[in-house]
Amino acid sequence: MRIHEIWLFVVATATTACDKGSDSALAEGDTDTDTDSDTDTDSDTDTDTDTDTDADTDTDTDADTGFTATIAMTVTTQDDAVLCDSTIELTGTPYVGDCPDCDFSYAVTGKVTSELGAKCEYDRYTPFATYLPTHFFPGFYWGFTHDDEGYDLLWAGYTVYSGAGVPTVGPYWDSVVYTGPHISSDFGSMTYTKGVVDWTMHYRTQYAQVASIDYCHAGSGYAGTTDYGGAYSETSALDCDDRHYDLWSFEGVTSGYAHVTVDTLSATTTFDPMLIVMDSASCYLGEANDSFDCAYPPALHQCPSYGVRTFEGEEYYVMVRALGECADTTGEYTISVDSSSDPLLTLEVPDAAFYHFEEVDLSATAHLP
Repeated sequence: MRIHEIWLFVVATATTACDKGSDSALAEGDTDTDTDSDTDTDSDTDTDTDTDTDADTDTDTDADTGFTATIAMTVTTQDDAVLCDSTIELTGTPYVGDCPDCDFSYAVTGKVTSELGAKCEYDRYTPFATYLPTHFFPGFYWGFTHDDEGYDLLWAGYTVYSGAGVPTVGPYWDSVVYTGPHISSDFGSMTYTKGVVDWTMHYRTQYAQVASIDYCHAGSGYAGTTDYGGAYSETSALDCDDRHYDLWSFEGVTSGYAHVTVDTLSATTTFDPMLIVMDSASCYLGEANDSFDCAYPPALHQCPSYGVRTFEGEEYYVMVRALGECADTTGEYTISVDSSSDPLLTLEVPDAAFYHFEEVDLSATAHLP
């Protein structure tokens, strides 16, 4: 808001009676001039004091009319260890550009005002929720839509970095939380009363693969089209909902092809399995997903088998993954190797997380001017 300062300049004119032909008249004129000067000084002092008081009053009023918001953010690992516990403060100025159906919109600046934890990687925690600028999203905007039927939408606007020396583009707008009589977002909620918007968000950061698979060279082998079975088999179970994996090893007993098969064990624990085959250096050789109908089929998809070229005495790895379609939280299966003699099939790593992710919880309040 523009502050108007009013400056009042007062020019006082002194009128003196003097007789140019008389020394006594000049003396009297000097006396009159001194008297006028005192009068002017008093008038200027009073006027300046009044003007300064008005300017101070305007400044105080303007400072209370801005947009503010407070965001409390907690980040935990998938094992519930706290990585970050922070408070983010937003300040904003009215935005006069396009915002889709927004009743309120502001260009906002975010600042972390408190932080517990040494691993607060804010770029990973979805800037569209924190409104904190990043290299690729240098500017942020906050928007809100409310209608009389009770539908509320929270918006995040952002600009995009276009390259050195090139102007940023945007803002682009995403609806991050919405609620209404018949709809609501899966990862957040919000309420609105006059002048106040409260919202929450819960989401996972982007999955990052932590399972060790290296793509060193061309693959070797082929995805199967049937259950090859085999005399050498083992059973295991995976945490199905979080898409874990088991890592198995086996040895090549002859130079030729060995066939690996994974099948489900029961209708109550069925799931959608896949397998990845690697050599002794964890280099990717190939994978299979839908090769044949499972003994106990999941709601969608099939079971995998794979034929891999082996060499006598060499070690190979098979990663069995859960891709979903889980009948229960645990997926049970059998793994078999079609080999001419015992390949020493061994479970090396049981039920490990294939992906790494973090849980983000936000609760926030915005005050609208």
